[in-house]
Amino acid sequence: MAWELELTICSLITEHTPEGYLDVCRDRAKSRGIDVFNLNFNEYESPLAAFAAEENRELVATLEGCRRKTLVIFEGADALAPLECNETFWLRSFLVNSDASELVVIFLVTSEGKVRLFQDTEGAFYRDCVRLN
Repeated sequence: MAWELELTICSLITEHTPEGYLDVCRDRAKSRGIDVFNLNFNEYESPLAAFAAEENRELVATLEGCRRKTLVIFEGADALAPLECNETFWLRSFLVNSDASELVVIFLVTSEGKVRLFQDTEGAFYRDCVRLN
C-alpha cells in the first residue's frame, strides 16, 4: 500500500521492530512483482564504501533513476545520521527532489538515529519521513 499512499521515505526503529518483520516485507513485495534491495550499513566501514561497493551498483543505479516499483531497505541506517555524511544528502536529493513515485525506502534505525536523521532540524531527512512504528 506504500505506493498508493505515496510513502517514499519510511522509518522503523530497530528495537521496536518484531523479529522477521523485514523478511515478511521483502517476501510480500517480491510476491507482488516489486523489486527489493537490501543494504546493511553495518557490513561496511562507511556509507561511501557501501554505495561504492560493486554489489550495490544496481541499487545505486535504481536510486538514481527508478523506473518500476522498488522497495529499498537500509539496515543500520544510523550510519547516515551524522550531519557531515555527504552520502545522506546525496541520497536525499534522489528521494525528495526527483520523481521517486516508484520507490519506497525503509530506514531501519535506533531511537537515537531516528532523532538525528529525521527530527534534527539540520538533518537531511528532517520531517520527510513516515514512521512505521
